[in-house]
Amino acid sequence: MNHESDEAPSLSMLSEYTDEIERFADRYALGYERGEGSNQFLRVKIPNGILSTKQLRDLAEMAQTYGRGYAEITTRQDIQLHWIDAEKALEAFRDLERVGFTTDKCGQAYPGARYGDVRNIVGCPAAGIDRDEIFDASPILMKVTEFFVGKRTYQDLPRKFKMSISGCKRNCTLPHIQDLAFIGVKNYDGRIGFTLSAGGGIGAEPKLAEPLDIFIEPEDALEVARTVVELYRDYGPRIYKAKARFKYMFESWGRTKFTAYLKERLGGRIEDLKVEPNFLEGVEHVGVNRQKQDGKIYVTLPILGGILSTALMLSLAEIAERYGWPEVRLTCFQNLILPGINDNELLQLKKELKVLGFDLEGPSYKWTTVACPANFCGKGVENTKTRTLEIMKYLESKMGDRLHDLRLTLSTSGCPNSCARHVIADVGLQGTVVRRDGETVPGYNIYLGGGPAGNPSIGRIVKVGVAAEQVKDYLLNILSAYLNRRVGCESFRDFCRRYSIEELDSMGLQIVEGEVN
Repeated sequence: MNHESDEAPSLSMLSEYTDEIERFADRYALGYERGEGSNQFLRVKIPNGILSTKQLRDLAEMAQTYGRGYAEITTRQDIQLHWIDAEKALEAFRDLERVGFTTDKCGQAYPGARYGDVRNIVGCPAAGIDRDEIFDASPILMKVTEFFVGKRTYQDLPRKFKMSISGCKRNCTLPHIQDLAFIGVKNYDGRIGFTLSAGGGIGAEPKLAEPLDIFIEPEDALEVARTVVELYRDYGPRIYKAKARFKYMFESWGRTKFTAYLKERLGGRIEDLKVEPNFLEGVEHVGVNRQKQDGKIYVTLPILGGILSTALMLSLAEIAERYGWPEVRLTCFQNLILPGINDNELLQLKKELKVLGFDLEGPSYKWTTVACPANFCGKGVENTKTRTLEIMKYLESKMGDRLHDLRLTLSTSGCPNSCARHVIADVGLQGTVVRRDGETVPGYNIYLGGGPAGNPSIGRIVKVGVAAEQVKDYLLNILSAYLNRRVGCESFRDFCRRYSIEELDSMGLQIVEGEVN
């Protein structure tokens, strides 16, 4: 439709316009936000985080056309654009359809418990290339994704529904915080398949998913996913939006009833199997890693907060094609992987990446630090990504090489919704407001001792209402105390468990007390 024309649109044009809206309705949507002058965002689902370099270039151009040349990688392997003009929504949807992706339903702006959808299903970003993986589950993930996309019957869940499907031996998809997680395992008889966990969720009243102690064959994953989503759609709570997430339904049913329901619906395809997934140490594919393909490596670039620009996306597409395969992969820690690199070209690649600002050396927490876009959503009190970068630079300046001894996750969320997963991080920061000298200033509640690796745990809130500019000193004291007092190879999480909340708080004594608003 020509918006600049003074002529009234014809009936045929209106009909074509209406038909197009209907065609896009179940696959594309804008999300609502109210920060940085942006009212709408476009969250592009990248199944398993895998996209071609052509698709990366196309999204870079979309970022330039619709989003001021700015984009972000999310913790669910999406790419998110901001400043989307609602009047150009159909144009953006047309472009995105040509690229080959869809969006979340983004029903958070609707009142009541409805219009939930299956969010981007996360998978191991090194699927098919990691030498230690149990099996490549990405084809199964793609099949499950394709099943749910665009089907109106799955567009009115009580709330959003989150899944992971992975055959990775790392905990890189964080299955313990998913509504439903398919975790690759090897049965005692040698068969490869999935064990499941369910009922996880962070945000308000965080809960870790419970293992179901069952085993399914890979080909049954779609039927299990469909059964659980339909169960949630038909019987999920809808009275209060705040209590409508799947974790509350799972809690009310209990693991025994829920598992019995699955067995009844799927007959003999579900077997009892009590097995603990044998995850490797660490939760992210940090730095340089050898592939299962001879002579090939994949390189994970640490991208703090997942912040991208059109120029950077174009440069990375060009580098990926020149040194490796014509694809890139996004991780749940907002990082980006370049796969298929010839190992004899690594040195030259490192030089080029350094020019772009990527140093593949340094402490591992560069790869395991995440931050949410609080400055856009309107719920946060400041730019959490800028604050997190400031904290990291400060710690580097004060601790130097000692940072190399830290193996931890650092997560900064702007509000209690925990979009950056602060409640399960070794160090979690949650934005709040603090009273200082009679004025309100940005601040953070500090969580310590959570952890996504090994036996996952929820962190304890150790300090409430630390003024934002003082957080870096508080963390410096805590981390220094850990390095000085740890026993042997004790992890930061185990160190925190040895101390009471009061004792941990005393390690940040240089902080001037603030009054929480």
